[in-house]
Order: sequence, then structure tokens, then C-alpha cells
Amino acid sequence: MSFLEILAKSWSDSPWAWLATAGFLAVFAVLLLRQRADSSWRWRAAFAVFGVLCAAVALVSPVAGLADGYMFSAHMAQHILLL
Repeated sequence: MSFLEILAKSWSDSPWAWLATAGFLAVFAVLLLRQRADSSWRWRAAFAVFGVLCAAVALVSPVAGLADGYMFSAHMAQHILLL
């Protein structure tokens, strides 16, 4: 088994993590649509998408699998991503 196959299979299939990620995206979308009249809404949208991607990496990527009792450093990386 290659490294890419292991990496592809180690993503979380937890519905709660995917639901939380979708919820973050929905909340950010609603908040950004309300402030679209502001001139900096594109930057805010970019940062919001980046924040949702960081949360998704922390919750459903292989980092989450490693943080569940295997590696303390992965757990700390998860904290940094959520910050």
C-alpha cells in the first residue's frame, strides 16, 4: 500500500465533523451576505473560507486521526489549526 492510499483512507468519516464543517460554512456565508455592501467583503470571504478549511483539516483530516491518542504533537497541531 502506497503512502497516498494510506493518506486517502485515513480521512475521517464522522458525520459530526462534516456537519460541523458545513455548519461553519453556512454561518460564514450568511454573515458575509449581510455585509456585502462593505468594500472589503471579498477579503472577509477569503478569510472565512480559509478558516473553514483550517477547521476541516483539524476535524476530518489524518491530523484528527493521529490526534486521537497517538501523537501529542498532532493534537497540538489540531489546536493551532482551530485557533
